[in-house]
Amino acid sequence: MSIYNSIGQQYSKTRVPDIRIVNKLIDLLNLSEGSIIADIGAGSGGYSLALANQGFIVNAVEPSVVMQKQAVEHQQIKWFTGYAENLPLLDNSVDAVVSILVTHHFSHLEKAFQEMHRIIRDGAISLLTFDIRLAQKIWLSVFMGRCITIFTT
Repeated sequence: MSIYNSIGQQYSKTRVPDIRIVNKLIDLLNLSEGSIIADIGAGSGGYSLALANQGFIVNAVEPSVVMQKQAVEHQQIKWFTGYAENLPLLDNSVDAVVSILVTHHFSHLEKAFQEMHRIIRDGAISLLTFDIRLAQKIWLSVFMGRCITIFTT
């Protein structure tokens, strides 16, 4: 069971997407409108919704049904229940992958990255992450100022 089935009850009210992150992702992905993006560890769908509102089709993958139920419905977002290490998406089925502030939840990083490469055609994989060892010392103001790392392949 996902930890977010218990701690994520009010997640969509306390965690909202940062437009600076959305804009940076869109810039890095460099995709045309209508492209398909997989959002791995989509949570309550804040970033999925922000990307869909910019004209992208989003396959949101999230293991917690509690988190999924908090999502705002959007015709360009399709939800899948699953984990990064075993993605419920077809081979070569997306144009890009994003994974925002969730890699510390992956049980097996190598397997998760293999799965991301399996589902992507030939676009980018963009990860926004932070060093979990610093998590208690930072939050949004410090986080946005010094600790953002976006990796794109």
